[in-house]
Amino acid sequence: MPKGRRLPALFIFGSRMRKFPPRSGGGSGRGSAAGNIDRLARDGKGHADGANNLRNRTGQQVLQLRIGIHWGEVVIGNVGTAERLDWTAIGDVVNTASRIEKNCPPGEILVSTAVRDAIQAKRPDDFVFGETFGIRVKGKRGEIQVCTAAQKGSQ
Repeated sequence: MPKGRRLPALFIFGSRMRKFPPRSGGGSGRGSAAGNIDRLARDGKGHADGANNLRNRTGQQVLQLRIGIHWGEVVIGNVGTAERLDWTAIGDVVNTASRIEKNCPPGEILVSTAVRDAIQAKRPDDFVFGETFGIRVKGKRGEIQVCTAAQKGSQ
């Protein structure tokens, strides 16, 4: 089995996953989560704003953005057959990010404590985190510890 890489997995829009490998030169260590979380949130919000502008013009209900982020080792690469290949990330981290997103209130960013800890270690003054609380999710014996996150000045 190929060796995993550390990267954040983000789920938005009803489990549509976005994967952000560390930027070149940034390494694959825990610090790259801090550099990418604001990009993850901005990208997700930009997609939601664009979709909601279209939905507003056609009289449809707006989408409520929810973002769930988890951090850890994943296996990334092309999966499938010669006729249909898909670049994807697989592993427990991806499943956990999806389940965090499903527990996220609309309009919020919910992160695992692994993400919070990585950000606080590298950029402690850039983000505000809510109180830590546990969520029960399918496939896990115990609770996953999570908290809300926001970039300072965006609350």
